[in-house]
Amino acid sequence: MKQTITYNFPENSSGPFDIESDKEIFVSANGISNLTKNISDFSLEKLSQNVPMGYKTIVICKRAQVWENGKLIKEWNNNQNSESKFYALSNIPYEFHRLDWDTKISTETIYKPDSVDASLNSSIWDSLIECSESVKKHSETHNCAVIISEIIDTINWH
Repeated sequence: MKQTITYNFPENSSGPFDIESDKEIFVSANGISNLTKNISDFSLEKLSQNVPMGYKTIVICKRAQVWENGKLIKEWNNNQNSESKFYALSNIPYEFHRLDWDTKISTETIYKPDSVDASLNSSIWDSLIECSESVKKHSETHNCAVIISEIIDTINWH
């Protein structure tokens, strides 16, 4: 399935949409990194070397599900708990209408249905079930793949 890797690190690894990989951790920061098994691959030092500072938030993610064209094609048993938060990304950009600016933006981030802006809070889900329902519709409507991840951490990167 098509995907664009923005941050080609850790080296010699595939991207988050590779359902054959046993690696589960990646970063999203206005683009995605390759997968790893070792969270230390995303230390502040390594992030500084690979992700340019700018007005963005780094989201450290652990894969939970991949959907394609409205069907769940892969699920990882990540032992999520009641405090887990989820984040979803499409493998292709789509247009999202920001009501707060009354404009459309091109994004891979999946926002909650009632979102009026493109803030991080508008793309963080408290429920995997609710996130999955929205992702299913999005992947079907846009004929694409979507990855849902559990959020490990977020880092303001400016």
